Amino acid sequence: MNYLGNNHGGLVEINGKWYIFYHRHTNRHRNSRQMCAEQVKIAADGSIAQAELTSCGLNGGPLKGRGRYEARIACNLSSAQGTFIYPKEKAAPGIHPCFTQEGEDREDRPDQYIANLQDGAWAGFKYFDFQESGRITVSVRGNGAGKLLVATERDAAPAAEIPLRPSPEWHEETAQFHVPTGVHALYFTYRGTGAVDWQWFELASL
Repeated sequence: MNYLGNNHGGLVEINGKWYIFYHRHTNRHRNSRQMCAEQVKIAADGSIAQAELTSCGLNGGPLKGRGRYEARIACNLSSAQGTFIYPKEKAAPGIHPCFTQEGEDREDRPDQYIANLQDGAWAGFKYFDFQESGRITVSVRGNGAGKLLVATERDAAPAAEIPLRPSPEWHEETAQFHVPTGVHALYFTYRGTGAVDWQWFELASL
């Protein structure tokens, strides 16, 4: 449930805990790479369960269900027709979204965002610990007109429907948002015309 290539995983012990460090691919190119990490659980018999890709990284648990999060922390990203393995050359945009940034690849002054969300494209974020909810705001731009559906499970009834309007500049759109107390994933699905770039989302109480 993401755009694939090699990932060069490395297993490391840090302060008695084990982590898998790997990279994912950005800018529609197999050689544009971003470092990621997940904690690994090793059972008493030495067996290792497959580590789940999440948005938590080295957080040590779920993210808080409030505050602002950059769209680039999505652990799942797909078009309506699915994903593909990145070729050696840069892939054409087509219907597929991607992680990218303004300007060239770099390690300083990050301003990454998700580009080219078209109808049916979706991004997943795991996990958030919700104590309360009430409002969700996104920063978007593009010629897309439609809505961003937010749910705690893929293809579930939306917990929010954020209306989107065309604009060449980054701007904010807001909707009411209600999820049960507890730990949940968030899945955002774009429904509409055109294409949308997505910078961040913010979870807040009313």
